[in-house]
Amino acid sequence: MVWDENRIDLLEEFKVILMDTNMKCIAISHVCIGKYGSCIVEPRQIFATALIYHASGLVLAHNHPDGDLRPRKSDFDITEKMAFGGSILGIQIHDHLILSSKGYLSFAKEKMMPQPMYL
Repeated sequence: MVWDENRIDLLEEFKVILMDTNMKCIAISHVCIGKYGSCIVEPRQIFATALIYHASGLVLAHNHPDGDLRPRKSDFDITEKMAFGGSILGIQIHDHLILSSKGYLSFAKEKMMPQPMYL
């Protein structure tokens, strides 16, 4: 993941890795840059980008400038929204990463990803 080491502890940023059917990275989309502790994420913007790139999967990623890797309620909320939207569009959300200069947390590794919804 591409992150500016000089800003990771200053501003919250949200990025998305767009993946093809072979789980290879197609592109990295810089979704938004926020303030010290918040970033407004628009799922429709992410999915519009995913559709343009014909992505079949996504990895969500954002940083916590305060260094605390524990997910906040808003982190769970956006992951759930994205998983639901992805299930409708046929785009799998593989993981949500929280990064800081101290390390990272993977929702998938910690078994915190929402269960896929089948319509």
